[in-house]
Amino acid sequence: MKNFNKSIRYHLLLILCIIAISIAIFTLSNTDMIYILFATSVSVVSILVSIFLHLQLITFKTELLQSDVLTKNQTCRLKMKDAIIDLSNTMLEVSSINKLLNTILKKVIEVIPEAEYGSILVMNEEELLEFHAIYGFDERLMLLKLNPEETYQWKATKGNFNSPIIIDNLIEYSVDILENTTLEAMNEIDTLTLRSSLSAPLLIDGKFYGSINIDSVSSNVFNQEHIKLMAYFVNQATIAIDNHNLYKKVLFLSKYDGLTKAYNRNYFEEIFETMLHKSQREKESVTLVLCDLNKFKEINDHYGHLTGDAVLRHFSIQFSSQMRKSDLFARFGGDEFIAVFFNSNSIQTKSKMELIYKDILSNPFLTSESNVPLYSEFSYGLAEFPKEGNNMKTLVHIADKRMYERKEK
Repeated sequence: MKNFNKSIRYHLLLILCIIAISIAIFTLSNTDMIYILFATSVSVVSILVSIFLHLQLITFKTELLQSDVLTKNQTCRLKMKDAIIDLSNTMLEVSSINKLLNTILKKVIEVIPEAEYGSILVMNEEELLEFHAIYGFDERLMLLKLNPEETYQWKATKGNFNSPIIIDNLIEYSVDILENTTLEAMNEIDTLTLRSSLSAPLLIDGKFYGSINIDSVSSNVFNQEHIKLMAYFVNQATIAIDNHNLYKKVLFLSKYDGLTKAYNRNYFEEIFETMLHKSQREKESVTLVLCDLNKFKEINDHYGHLTGDAVLRHFSIQFSSQMRKSDLFARFGGDEFIAVFFNSNSIQTKSKMELIYKDILSNPFLTSESNVPLYSEFSYGLAEFPKEGNNMKTLVHIADKRMYERKEK
């Protein structure tokens, strides 16, 4: 703009000079006034055209500059679109939430190239923030845990961290709010050289889950456009995390009983036959045990179904804790459970079951209202493979019959 104003002044001065020269020529010579006016008019028009063209050039350059900015923003948005598509595909491929978070962080930094460092903090069960993903930092940062009040996000928002924020005096925040031990640890791994940061919260079901943070050693590198990009990306990342958690839950429920956390019947039947064939090849004895809680209906009728559910959970935890990892334990239906002891004959398994029985009876469930002890007394029946049957159907039938004979006694 400065050069443009200088150019305009130059052209106007040129017009005045031409007019002055024309007047001088008319005064000092006998040249016809018409020719002088014509020549002067042509000169002035030429200069005005030059000014117009110069204006057009300035406008074109401005539009070109704006176009470059637009192209840059469009490039960011195209990168974001690709990142979101990759994130959606990755969501179903990754085996852990940490891998998903690392992918999310990588995509954020791809979309906002001004970022030199990055991290994702997640709130744990102790309500401390843990680093679950980092970019550019020393791996030792993953060992640190922060109290939420030690974070600059908490300080900057006074504990109301619910939207993206930019911090440009990061060092001052760090020195003011970090505990000495944390400050020393972060200083040792050279994380206090950062000048500016853009941080956004991850809210899952309206609750604070963690935050995505991108940082730079330079000051004032993030702006409102970056905030918009981050806000949109965090929204998509939140959906990805939420969907991943939902996927994990569906995957869990496809294998486990939602109430007792034991294997469900379908998954048990799926893996039992495979494991039975393996034991058959290796000529190992396997004992199947079917269990049924005694007087469980009375517990439901007297204390309610919520207490009944709690008793089932308590029984499942107590029983499975006495088993080896190589054995199987599942909820067979209602208050019935099934257990399989590999490389164990019926005599060995019966001895084991007596120990489990005594342990469960010595650790009753206590009701929350009145602290009344509810004893998970149960009946069980055994069937041995391959001595008494070579498939699940036969073994369950034998064990079921023996269980009810025991229950009648």
